[in-house]
Amino acid sequence: MSKAHINAAVYVYFFHFSGKNNGEVVDMQKKPKKMTQADIMKYEIAAELGLMDKVEATGWKSLTARESGRIGGILAKRKKDLGV
Repeated sequence: MSKAHINAAVYVYFFHFSGKNNGEVVDMQKKPKKMTQADIMKYEIAAELGLMDKVEATGWKSLTARESGRIGGILAKRKKDLGV
C-alpha cells in the first residue's frame, strides 16, 4: 500500500464512522478534527499490518483486542524510539 493511498484513507475514514441505530447502519459525520502525529502513525501501522480494509469497511470498533493491542504496542514503541 503506497503512502499516498494511506494518506487518502486517513483523510476519508478519519471523518466517517458507522454506528448502529435500531438495527440500521447509519453513516454519521464527525466534526473535522486536526489529525495528530499519533493518529497518522496509527493509520500507517494498521496499513502495515493489513488491517486497513477491515477498518475502512467497519471502523476501528471491529478490530479484536489482539489487533488493537498490536497497533497500540507498535505505536508506543515507535513513539519511544522517536522520543515523543
